[in-house]
Amino acid sequence: MMIMEYVRKNGKLVGVMIAAKSIDDKVYFGWSKYAINKENKPFDKSFALDIAASRADTGRFYAKDDVPFLIRDKYEAFFNRCQKYFKDTPVNMGI
Repeated sequence: MMIMEYVRKNGKLVGVMIAAKSIDDKVYFGWSKYAINKENKPFDKSFALDIAASRADTGRFYAKDDVPFLIRDKYEAFFNRCQKYFKDTPVNMGI
């Protein structure tokens, strides 16, 4: 079970957040943000999801301050959405 949300700034994709329920009945959070580079490569959704899923798979707890600034302002709304989605499982995302 997983929920995700892409993050946009000025109409451009800049990141993705996911929350996934593990087999131990806990909800883990992961994110990926766009790294601005010299080549101006477009945001790669698949690559970003892989990074976010890898962070969620570690089972590490991320406090709100650990989340990159580009994503942080969307973090609380995503947390509220996750609480509704995973209503039978407590969601702890550092808020």
